[in-house]
Amino acid sequence: MIIGLIVFTTMFGSANLFAQDKHELSFEELGFSLQEAQPSPELQQRLEERRFYLKQHQVWGLIATGAMGLALLSGGEGNLPPEHAYFAGLAAVSYGASAYTAWMAPTVDGMKVSGGSAWHRRLSWIHVPGMILTPLLGYMAAQKLNKDEKLQGLEKYHKDVAGVTAVALALSVLTVSFEF
Repeated sequence: MIIGLIVFTTMFGSANLFAQDKHELSFEELGFSLQEAQPSPELQQRLEERRFYLKQHQVWGLIATGAMGLALLSGGEGNLPPEHAYFAGLAAVSYGASAYTAWMAPTVDGMKVSGGSAWHRRLSWIHVPGMILTPLLGYMAAQKLNKDEKLQGLEKYHKDVAGVTAVALALSVLTVSFEF
Protein backbone atom coordinates (compact mmCIF):
# COMPACT_ATOMS: atom_id res chain seq x y z
CA MET A 1 0.00 0.00 0.00
CA ILE A 2 2.75 2.45 0.98
CA ILE A 3 4.81 1.45 -2.03
CA GLY A 4 1.80 2.10 -4.27
CA LEU A 5 1.35 5.56 -2.73
CA ILE A 6 5.04 6.37 -3.24
CA VAL A 7 4.90 5.25 -6.88
CA PHE A 8 1.66 7.23 -7.45
CA THR A 9 2.99 10.47 -5.95
CA THR A 10 6.25 10.10 -7.82
CA MET A 11 4.49 9.66 -11.16
CA PHE A 12 1.80 12.34 -10.73
CA GLY A 13 3.40 14.72 -8.25
CA SER A 14 2.38 15.24 -4.65
CA ALA A 15 0.74 18.58 -5.26
CA ASN A 16 -3.03 18.79 -5.30
CA LEU A 17 -3.88 15.77 -7.44
CA PHE A 18 -7.49 16.74 -7.96
CA ALA A 19 -7.01 20.44 -8.73
CA GLN A 20 -9.30 21.86 -11.36
CA ASP A 21 -7.92 23.28 -14.54
CA LYS A 22 -7.73 27.06 -14.13
CA HIS A 23 -8.87 27.58 -17.72
CA GLU A 24 -12.37 29.12 -17.81
CA LEU A 25 -14.73 28.23 -20.62
CA SER A 26 -15.55 30.90 -23.16
CA PHE A 27 -18.89 31.45 -24.88
CA GLU A 28 -17.40 30.25 -28.16
CA GLU A 29 -16.35 26.96 -26.54
CA LEU A 30 -19.94 26.52 -25.34
CA GLY A 31 -21.29 27.10 -28.85
CA PHE A 32 -22.46 30.72 -28.48
CA SER A 33 -21.18 33.81 -30.22
CA LEU A 34 -20.38 36.91 -28.20
CA GLN A 35 -23.32 38.63 -29.88
CA GLU A 36 -25.69 35.88 -28.65
CA ALA A 37 -24.38 36.32 -25.11
CA GLN A 38 -25.18 40.03 -25.03
CA PRO A 39 -28.47 41.13 -23.46
CA SER A 40 -31.22 41.92 -25.96
CA PRO A 41 -33.88 44.43 -24.91
CA GLU A 42 -36.01 43.45 -27.93
CA LEU A 43 -35.93 39.77 -26.98
CA GLN A 44 -36.66 40.60 -23.34
CA GLN A 45 -39.67 42.70 -24.40
CA ARG A 46 -40.91 39.92 -26.68
CA LEU A 47 -40.56 37.34 -23.89
CA GLU A 48 -42.43 39.55 -21.42
CA GLU A 49 -45.22 40.13 -23.94
CA ARG A 50 -45.40 36.39 -24.66
CA ARG A 51 -45.59 35.62 -20.96
CA PHE A 52 -48.41 38.14 -20.50
CA TYR A 53 -50.51 36.70 -23.33
CA LEU A 54 -49.90 33.08 -22.35
CA LYS A 55 -50.82 33.85 -18.73
CA GLN A 56 -54.10 35.34 -20.00
CA HIS A 57 -54.55 32.27 -22.22
CA GLN A 58 -54.15 30.08 -19.15
CA VAL A 59 -56.70 32.00 -17.07
CA TRP A 60 -59.31 32.12 -19.85
CA GLY A 61 -58.68 28.45 -20.65
CA LEU A 62 -59.33 27.43 -17.05
CA ILE A 63 -62.55 29.48 -17.00
CA ALA A 64 -63.64 27.87 -20.28
CA THR A 65 -62.88 24.38 -18.95
CA GLY A 66 -64.83 24.99 -15.76
CA ALA A 67 -67.77 26.52 -17.62
CA MET A 68 -67.76 23.63 -20.08
CA GLY A 69 -67.87 21.17 -17.19
CA LEU A 70 -70.78 23.03 -15.60
CA ALA A 71 -72.62 23.13 -18.92
CA LEU A 72 -72.17 19.36 -19.24
CA LEU A 73 -73.44 18.78 -15.71
CA SER A 74 -76.47 21.02 -16.24
CA GLY A 75 -77.32 19.39 -19.58
CA GLY A 76 -79.76 16.58 -20.01
CA GLU A 77 -82.64 15.54 -22.20
CA GLY A 78 -85.57 17.77 -23.08
CA ASN A 79 -86.27 20.73 -20.80
CA LEU A 80 -82.95 22.19 -19.75
CA PRO A 81 -82.49 24.66 -16.92
CA PRO A 82 -81.64 28.20 -18.05
CA GLU A 83 -78.26 27.82 -16.39
CA HIS A 84 -77.22 25.40 -19.14
CA ALA A 85 -77.33 28.14 -21.77
CA TYR A 86 -75.51 30.56 -19.44
CA PHE A 87 -72.72 28.09 -18.71
CA ALA A 88 -72.46 27.18 -22.41
CA GLY A 89 -72.30 30.87 -23.35
CA LEU A 90 -69.63 31.53 -20.73
CA ALA A 91 -67.67 28.53 -22.01
CA ALA A 92 -67.85 29.76 -25.61
CA VAL A 93 -66.90 33.37 -24.79
CA SER A 94 -64.06 32.47 -22.43
CA TYR A 95 -62.79 29.86 -24.90
CA GLY A 96 -62.76 32.54 -27.60
CA ALA A 97 -60.80 34.86 -25.31
CA SER A 98 -58.37 32.04 -24.53
CA ALA A 99 -57.86 31.27 -28.21
CA TYR A 100 -57.38 34.96 -29.02
CA THR A 101 -54.72 35.47 -26.34
CA ALA A 102 -52.84 32.35 -27.47
CA TRP A 103 -52.95 33.59 -31.04
CA MET A 104 -51.70 37.06 -30.00
CA ALA A 105 -48.70 35.71 -28.06
CA PRO A 106 -45.57 36.54 -30.07
CA THR A 107 -43.30 33.70 -31.10
CA VAL A 108 -39.63 33.50 -30.24
CA ASP A 109 -37.18 32.43 -32.94
CA GLY A 110 -35.53 29.10 -32.29
CA MET A 111 -38.05 28.02 -29.64
CA LYS A 112 -38.96 24.34 -29.87
CA VAL A 113 -42.36 23.05 -28.79
CA SER A 114 -42.06 19.71 -27.04
CA GLY A 115 -43.50 17.63 -24.23
CA GLY A 116 -46.76 18.86 -22.73
CA SER A 117 -46.87 21.94 -24.95
CA ALA A 118 -46.73 19.75 -28.06
CA TRP A 119 -49.63 17.65 -26.77
CA HIS A 120 -51.50 20.84 -25.87
CA ARG A 121 -51.26 21.95 -29.48
CA ARG A 122 -52.20 18.53 -30.84
CA LEU A 123 -55.34 18.40 -28.70
CA SER A 124 -56.41 21.77 -30.08
CA TRP A 125 -57.17 19.97 -33.35
CA ILE A 126 -59.98 18.27 -31.42
CA HIS A 127 -61.27 20.95 -29.06
CA VAL A 128 -61.24 23.90 -31.49
CA PRO A 129 -63.66 22.28 -33.97
CA GLY A 130 -65.63 20.95 -31.00
CA MET A 131 -66.02 24.43 -29.53
CA ILE A 132 -67.31 25.62 -32.89
CA LEU A 133 -69.70 22.71 -33.44
CA THR A 134 -71.04 22.34 -29.89
CA PRO A 135 -72.92 25.66 -29.68
CA LEU A 136 -74.17 25.33 -33.26
CA LEU A 137 -75.54 21.86 -32.62
CA GLY A 138 -76.93 23.02 -29.27
CA TYR A 139 -78.78 25.87 -30.95
CA MET A 140 -80.16 23.51 -33.59
CA ALA A 141 -81.26 21.05 -30.90
CA ALA A 142 -82.90 23.80 -28.83
CA GLN A 143 -84.85 25.01 -31.87
CA LYS A 144 -86.21 21.53 -32.52
CA LEU A 145 -86.97 20.85 -28.86
CA ASN A 146 -88.84 24.17 -28.57
CA LYS A 147 -91.06 23.04 -31.44
CA ASP A 148 -91.54 19.62 -29.75
CA GLU A 149 -89.78 17.93 -32.65
CA LYS A 150 -87.60 14.86 -32.34
CA LEU A 151 -83.84 15.28 -32.76
CA GLN A 152 -83.03 13.39 -35.96
CA GLY A 153 -80.29 15.31 -37.76
CA LEU A 154 -76.83 16.41 -36.72
CA GLU A 155 -78.27 18.17 -33.66
CA LYS A 156 -78.76 14.81 -31.96
CA TYR A 157 -74.96 14.62 -31.59
CA HIS A 158 -74.77 17.81 -29.52
CA LYS A 159 -74.12 15.96 -26.25
CA ASP A 160 -71.54 13.64 -27.84
CA VAL A 161 -69.61 16.49 -29.46
CA ALA A 162 -69.77 18.48 -26.21
CA GLY A 163 -68.45 15.50 -24.21
CA VAL A 164 -65.53 14.83 -26.57
CA THR A 165 -64.73 18.55 -26.66
CA ALA A 166 -64.77 18.80 -22.86
CA VAL A 167 -62.48 15.79 -22.49
CA ALA A 168 -60.04 17.16 -25.10
CA LEU A 169 -60.12 20.56 -23.39
CA ALA A 170 -59.49 19.05 -19.95
CA LEU A 171 -56.65 16.90 -21.28
CA SER A 172 -55.19 19.96 -22.97
CA VAL A 173 -55.18 21.77 -19.62
CA LEU A 174 -53.61 18.76 -17.89
CA THR A 175 -50.80 18.42 -20.45
CA VAL A 176 -49.44 21.85 -19.55
CA SER A 177 -50.28 21.62 -15.84
CA PHE A 178 -48.04 18.65 -15.07
CA GLU A 179 -44.65 17.82 -16.46
CA PHE A 180 -44.40 14.27 -17.81
